[in-house]
Amino acid sequence: NTQSISGKGTKKAEPSHNKTSVKSKKITESIQTAFVSIPQGAEVIVNGQSKGKTPVIFSQQKGLYKVELTKELYYDTTLIINFDKNQKFDIPIKQKAKIVTINTKPEGSALYLDGENKGTTPVKLVVNFGKHQIRLVNGKYTIKKDILFSEKSPPKLNFKMNPFVNY
Repeated sequence: NTQSISGKGTKKAEPSHNKTSVKSKKITESIQTAFVSIPQGAEVIVNGQSKGKTPVIFSQQKGLYKVELTKELYYDTTLIINFDKNQKFDIPIKQKAKIVTINTKPEGSALYLDGENKGTTPVKLVVNFGKHQIRLVNGKYTIKKDILFSEKSPPKLNFKMNPFVNY
């Protein structure tokens, strides 16, 4: 039962006697968000939920969110972002390690990285950037070397096992 109060079409609601209730719906607006990492391939996690690997586009409700980018061999990047409009984010991520192959001639030398046995050459391993000690042992031949690993380090290191004394 409603009636017009004025000629402008305004209506007054009369109390209803039926037991049907109307629940209010909270309306939240979704926006399009794009993430690109430099380099690509980082997983994008928004408030603990994976959204895929970069480059990625997804819908997100407006609001403040914790966004994490993770990628093997790279530092995790965490951001707090207010999603308030359609937007694209270009996020550089910093490399922290690389995969290195260590070879010896002849093959079969024991490889120690910072005193820890990593196997017998050839060996492929993940090395964090920074200074590390490599020791290679093949019978009576040993090489001990401090090496500074960085983004510019070669992906392969080759050592020729030579006899020496008190090295």
